Amino acid sequence: MDPTIYIGDVHGDWDVIGSIAKQAKNTNATLIQVGDFGVGFTKGQGVGKEERSLERLAQRISDYNCKLLVIRGNHDDPSYFPGESHDVIEFLPSECVRTINEKKHVFIGGALSIDRAFRSHGVSWWEDEGINYEDVEKFEIPEDLDVMVTHTAPLQSPAPANKAVLQNWFNKDPTLEDDLKFERSFLTKICSDIWRTERSILWVYGHFHEALSSQHEDITFRQLDINEAWEHRV
Repeated sequence: MDPTIYIGDVHGDWDVIGSIAKQAKNTNATLIQVGDFGVGFTKGQGVGKEERSLERLAQRISDYNCKLLVIRGNHDDPSYFPGESHDVIEFLPSECVRTINEKKHVFIGGALSIDRAFRSHGVSWWEDEGINYEDVEKFEIPEDLDVMVTHTAPLQSPAPANKAVLQNWFNKDPTLEDDLKFERSFLTKICSDIWRTERSILWVYGHFHEALSSQHEDITFRQLDINEAWEHRV
């Protein structure tokens, strides 16, 4: 079976992805980047600069016989994610299903930035950066899914939390704490619904900048570190 390689936050360091593709050369690998790809941050640095960078990355990925799927993180311009594609690079819609190497993947993009109050609107922060709760509520998650890919994570996962750091941001952004609790609780409900299907599920995510693994009932969680590449082998 062709490899599926999951990649953590890269924050615009697209050479990392090119290097991962090189290591997977001629394996027909599918690379799945779990958000914070870093697209949209260089719009003010010259017309076409980002487009040229994407074209160079696409060429490298193509040369190594791979393809790249990207979900939306909180450090991505949402306007790139209606399903826009660049040859072998696809920016996935915020909610979608893809069968990859015989495994049914469900993708849910978006997350909140804890430092949103200090970012520039439309430049380094976007109001619709988070999960689109209304659309996800309408989205039918298949009962026979094999892999869930999100940027942030439900409460059943081992996502770390530095309480002192978080409290500092909460003091500066009065609604942040409640917004973050709602975000993770929303995914927690989805996780509970999946667990009731009694299927063995893999849930892959990034966002927290640390590599962790854990098990909750039949759900295996894999949290990816920055620039980490992880190949799931069955």
